[in-house]
Amino acid sequence: MSTHSSAFGSDESSAAKNLIVTHSPWRLMWLGLCCVALAIALAFDAAGFKIVGGLLLAYAAQGLIAEWLGVRVTPEAVITPKRFANAPCFTLWRKRVSLDRIQDITSRSKSLGFDRVVLRTSPSDRILMLFPNRETKLAFFSAVRAFAPKTSIYRR
Repeated sequence: MSTHSSAFGSDESSAAKNLIVTHSPWRLMWLGLCCVALAIALAFDAAGFKIVGGLLLAYAAQGLIAEWLGVRVTPEAVITPKRFANAPCFTLWRKRVSLDRIQDITSRSKSLGFDRVVLRTSPSDRILMLFPNRETKLAFFSAVRAFAPKTSIYRR
């Protein structure tokens, strides 16, 4: 059985169900940044502009790919775009967190129109996750509970 919607899709194998949250408005931002970077690299003849455009294109492409892959919950791990804490719209590839390492999950207040969730793996290591709506956040919690029932989920 397979269920898909614009917010999330879930794939069920014979062993377990995997959750994939793929809807992210940030994808449009990253696609736009790719276009701008490509235009800078192609439109200017100066080597400096080509280098800056190329670097910006590489960064924007990794952000687009990271967001396109979305948040995944498997029986072994949570895989999510790695966000900067002070600027959550920016992504630096992806982070894989073993379900065994998750100490707790905290649902935080909305920010920038997104439901925020923080995974804590140690007292100093926190991973910020953004969900487009409450339903996808609850689907994420359900998937984590299915694979790691002892994981504590808090609301702040």
